[in-house]
Amino acid sequence: MQPQQGSVAEYIAALKASGKFGPQVKAHRIVDATAATTTSAGFLAPELQVLLRNMGITALYTHQHEAISQILSGTHTAVATPTASGKSLIYTLPVLDTLLLDPAAKALFLFPLKALAQDQRKTIDSLWPLLPESLRRHPQPVAIYDGDTSGHRRRMLRQSPPPILITNPDMLHLALLPYHERWAHYFAHLRYVIIDEMHTYRGVMGSHMAHVLRRLLRVCRRFGAQPTFVFSSATIGNPGGLAQPVAGLPAAAIPESGAPTAPRHFLFLNPE
Repeated sequence: MQPQQGSVAEYIAALKASGKFGPQVKAHRIVDATAATTTSAGFLAPELQVLLRNMGITALYTHQHEAISQILSGTHTAVATPTASGKSLIYTLPVLDTLLLDPAAKALFLFPLKALAQDQRKTIDSLWPLLPESLRRHPQPVAIYDGDTSGHRRRMLRQSPPPILITNPDMLHLALLPYHERWAHYFAHLRYVIIDEMHTYRGVMGSHMAHVLRRLLRVCRRFGAQPTFVFSSATIGNPGGLAQPVAGLPAAAIPESGAPTAPRHFLFLNPE
């Protein structure tokens, strides 16, 4: 049977049949697909269960259930599961759940790249209309505060911060923490700090980030807040081991994924 045109199987067949590259292929193994392991979302607020159904989601992956449960209990959590395993829901749903109970609550999302911040803003904007009207009283659910934010816009965000503020470590260090008195209301109500792409905070960058987060914790304590930290990554083998030195906080590790996986080909080449 001929492989489907444009498929991975066709590419691998062509590679192995190549006069130049074929002899270099020393091993080829196929890892079978795995099915999803799911569980009920019944522990979430009814409004969020409706939101998930409107998104076409009838159950949560097991790692989502475990992580969300930990976060809602106030446990600092580090999640390391593959790309496209639903990590954004892991930290977004607890934030929304808390906002249902306390509309004044705030969440800080830290992303190292502007593209990631923009993607998350679009995700939250798409979820917001699916929530109850009582939660949608705030005219703007989410805003990005970065180097492209104008001076006027920054003043507006300080005066009326949205429930979810998205920024990056540099802006946290240079534009928020030095002016914490101006952000007093925000820091006093800060319930969650989301740190995505945690694997980027290693080495010298990790040392800088550790100092910034300790400074953030001191400011939060100054205003009586004790936020829950959520770390996320797709490419790290020891999430709890990295989260602890970066934030100075113990974190429950969620390294096993319940998301389905497609078959995977592993080829080892010994180049000439």
